[in-house]
Amino acid sequence: IFITLLYRIFRISARSENKVYHLFSLGIGLILSFSFLMNSYGITSITPIKGIAVPFLSYGGSSVLAICIGIGMVLMVSKKAKL
Repeated sequence: IFITLLYRIFRISARSENKVYHLFSLGIGLILSFSFLMNSYGITSITPIKGIAVPFLSYGGSSVLAICIGIGMVLMVSKKAKL
C-alpha cells in the first residue's frame, strides 16, 4: 500500500505543470520514502536504527500531523495538475 502511495505522489509530481507544485510533491514523496527506507534498513540491520518515525504507523504528534498535512497538500496539487 505504501509503495502505491509513493507511486501516486511521484506521478502527481511528474504531471504538474507548475514548478513549485512539482518540487513540493517531489519533496513530500522523497521525505516519505527516505523515512520508510531508513526504518526498513534498520529493521534488517543494514544500518543502525535511527529515531525517525515510521510514516502512518508511529504513534506521535508532530510527525503524524506533518505527514497528514503534506499528503493533504499533495492532494490539492493533484486537483490542479493535469491527470
